[in-house]
Amino acid sequence: MEAATGVRIVAIDRDAGLIAFLPNNRFPTMLDDLEQHGLVDFSQDVILDPVWIDTFTKKLRDTLHAIGNPPNAQNNTLVRRAVGLTTRRRGRQTPGSPAADLLWAGTTLANSVVNRSLPGIRQLLEQHGFSLNQSQWTAWEASLSRRLQTIWGPPGTGKSRTLRAVALGAIVDAVQRNIPLRVLICAPTYNALDNVLLETVTAIGNVVQHPDLQCVRIRSTYRPADPNIPNTLDLELNKFNPSQAVQQLRQRIQNNTGISVVGATTEQTYNLLTTGNGSARQEFFDFIIIDEASQMDVSHAILPFAALAADGVVVVAGDPMQLPPIHQAKAPVGLEAMVGSVYVFFEQLHQVQPAILEENYRSNQVIVELAHEAGYDRSLSSYSPDLRIDLITPLPSATPPTGWPQTLYWTPEWGTLLEPDSPVTCFIYPEGKSSQWNPFEADSVAALAFLLYGRLGSQLLNERDPNSGGVITSSHTAFTMNDFWQRGIGIVTPHRAQQALIVARLQQVFGPLGASNQLIRDAVDTVERFQGQQRDVIIASFALGDQDAIQDEDEFLMSLNRFNVMTSRARGKLITLVTQEVVNHLSSEFEVLRQSRLLKVFVESFCNNARPMSLGHIMPNGGVQVDGWHKWRQ
Repeated sequence: MEAATGVRIVAIDRDAGLIAFLPNNRFPTMLDDLEQHGLVDFSQDVILDPVWIDTFTKKLRDTLHAIGNPPNAQNNTLVRRAVGLTTRRRGRQTPGSPAADLLWAGTTLANSVVNRSLPGIRQLLEQHGFSLNQSQWTAWEASLSRRLQTIWGPPGTGKSRTLRAVALGAIVDAVQRNIPLRVLICAPTYNALDNVLLETVTAIGNVVQHPDLQCVRIRSTYRPADPNIPNTLDLELNKFNPSQAVQQLRQRIQNNTGISVVGATTEQTYNLLTTGNGSARQEFFDFIIIDEASQMDVSHAILPFAALAADGVVVVAGDPMQLPPIHQAKAPVGLEAMVGSVYVFFEQLHQVQPAILEENYRSNQVIVELAHEAGYDRSLSSYSPDLRIDLITPLPSATPPTGWPQTLYWTPEWGTLLEPDSPVTCFIYPEGKSSQWNPFEADSVAALAFLLYGRLGSQLLNERDPNSGGVITSSHTAFTMNDFWQRGIGIVTPHRAQQALIVARLQQVFGPLGASNQLIRDAVDTVERFQGQQRDVIIASFALGDQDAIQDEDEFLMSLNRFNVMTSRARGKLITLVTQEVVNHLSSEFEVLRQSRLLKVFVESFCNNARPMSLGHIMPNGGVQVDGWHKWRQ
């Protein structure tokens, strides 16, 4: 009955309290039949238990079997111990392959030179308006000159733009030499894939003239068509019943004719290979680009690696300082790099030297300097160092502004936290009791957001145009309601409980002003969901104050990468609310203690100005003053 009554959720309307779902394809009438025969009554409340279906392990097993046991495979004693192999039996040896070389001979591939006429290709791209900065051109050249290259792209440094130029460079080279080329652009999610693929396809149409050129974006048959994807690019893939278009694409790639550009997630790449009972390892692609490689673990990366052709090139781009792939269990000790992100796999196990992007187009210099404390190279600099938020009307200095909500505590100190000339600021206070939600911080977020709405200009001050280098003229007009939540402000918090509390308070305050609940929900999220996004103003709410709760969650709460993601979302202003208990916490685990250094450095030395500050919030019995310290950096 579990299988027969299984459903697939397709939409949730939280405001109306509705969930839309589809019944099991094999038993489409089962729910109606059960009710018709009086066996169940679905007019009563029903509990939906989530069921996890593993669709990946079989794909990985098939791919590993297809790669086999080549001569260059390494016999790691830690691996044998971790998987329970106590004997020294190695197994039957199989022939080598390009995929095997990626897994076991990465250093050799990274030192293998590919000859291309890069000066002429660069000149052609520049003639078509494709401009890169010096570090991006360096990464571009390295990616087109080696069979294996990694690119370290810190936040806001134009990693996607660089990868688009790399793909375009490889295609221009093939056209000039009149040779076929098969390019795979791969990422862990469709959103990450589209960041590179869509503009690459547009650029190809503007730069390249070729009589036999095809670009496709492969989509799972279980995923609805995206209205933002052109029909000419969208290709639905059902491996059990492949369309004629899918069969023609496979035939085209197998015959290696013309120029083919394929965008796919890792598992859809496997499906393309195995359609029609094909092997999980086939030499389908001459040039493979892996984006967001820091979020893709090695096991998922193996699927597209198995599609590499002889003498093929692989470019792996990511940022090891961002959040790693999510695993349900810790890696065996000593094997972290082998099962972690594919970027770290090549960096640590194969010592592949990355090309580093060095110019941040997102944030001002103060926020970039905080990134230096996280571990980014000191060569990382801001393209618009004096970027500041534009407050088009002054903040109130004494009395509350017109329309100030009665449910929010008033103090002119809220305006101090929003001072544009202090790009990084925080409020630290003793608390000692909050676990996963914190009413004071939720109210603080609502108060700051209310002051910003209608005042926050839609164009940051002192922003330089990436193409001309000139300063973009500010409009001195405020964000519209939609743009305020989508571009102006973002609220990041570690816990969903605090997220829900902040959303509820913002909906109470901004609902009367016409803000939709969904707009607000999308602007408040956990660190994991905010990775890859940016806002002019980021407000971070740590929430926790109870020492036992902090101790229980210190590995999660104190993560250097998590705090780095949180802070690097901000363009012009970063505001952090954190209890003294979180800052003072010393973990008993050495690695957690090491990870916590970024938060401690941020509060204790990076924010190098400090003074006492009193804020507050409204409780049922009246206003409560919260005393702490305001710290900031100019």
